[in-house]
Amino acid sequence: MRDSVCEQCHLSGEARILNPGSQFTDFVPGRKLESVLSVYVAAADDKPLKVISQSEALRLSKCWRNSDRRLWCGSCHDPHTQLVQNVEYYRARCLSCHAATLPKAHQEPAANCIGCHMKSRETIDGAHTAFTDHQIRKLPLDSEPPASPKTALSPWRDPRSAFAARNLALAYLSAGERDASQEMFKRAFPLLVDAQKQFPKDADVTAGLALLLYFKGMNRSAATAFELAARLRPDSRFYRDAAAAWRADSASENAIRDLNKAIEIDPSDENAYRMLADIYQAAGSELLEKQVLDRYLRFRPASIEFRQRRLGIASNH
Repeated sequence: MRDSVCEQCHLSGEARILNPGSQFTDFVPGRKLESVLSVYVAAADDKPLKVISQSEALRLSKCWRNSDRRLWCGSCHDPHTQLVQNVEYYRARCLSCHAATLPKAHQEPAANCIGCHMKSRETIDGAHTAFTDHQIRKLPLDSEPPASPKTALSPWRDPRSAFAARNLALAYLSAGERDASQEMFKRAFPLLVDAQKQFPKDADVTAGLALLLYFKGMNRSAATAFELAARLRPDSRFYRDAAAAWRADSASENAIRDLNKAIEIDPSDENAYRMLADIYQAAGSELLEKQVLDRYLRFRPASIEFRQRRLGIASNH
């Protein structure tokens, strides 16, 4: 429960899957993170660094493994005070455990522990940024490890047994969509089929199966399944995905219908407006395209993209 407070923000893993009926905002200190969601990670000793990976990196450290779980974020960071950017402070944190085990000759000349053992590294998910590597290393890496394909996921901590197969299926699906991994999709499919038998009214499972149908080119079946997911839980994303499948099936009227439903649910869904405008543009219906652009600009007048697109239509006349 202590670690979950930090992990709610500082553990992204490869996928974060909400339990049925849960929202990310349901987590409160004093609960285990798994009461709300499951985090899935890929096994590796050395990984490319991610912006939000501190909890995962720390657990790979020998310091953590030898601490009998006593080492945690609060061992070095006081969450109730401003973060100290001070070499001496962090050196004192290290020596609170290591003073009795390090040779004296090492302690005195090496004033900056984190400068050697927690070097900053470039991240794979943050443009031109470097973050402190929380995998405490005896020796720094000679070079950045490659981003290898991920084929197997495991839970950070075991979820409730009732949700274990369902959450793992959705984790494989999420990672597969992000990485365009057929292996991940292959692992997800049988688990999703079993999960739907167990949770026939689970909108996320239904939408997951719809996504796999879409990637297989079964557009009409995918659109129908996305619409079923939207009926189970009204969500603009489900209607927008249904519209994409209808559009791929050359059923523009159905796509227009579902995009309007998506916008009705979420008037800020920029992608739904864009897709709807694209459909009218492809059909040569400038008037209807303009109406969609104006509709979004009434909601968000500062959108440069939509303003420029609207001016482009006006300049044609």
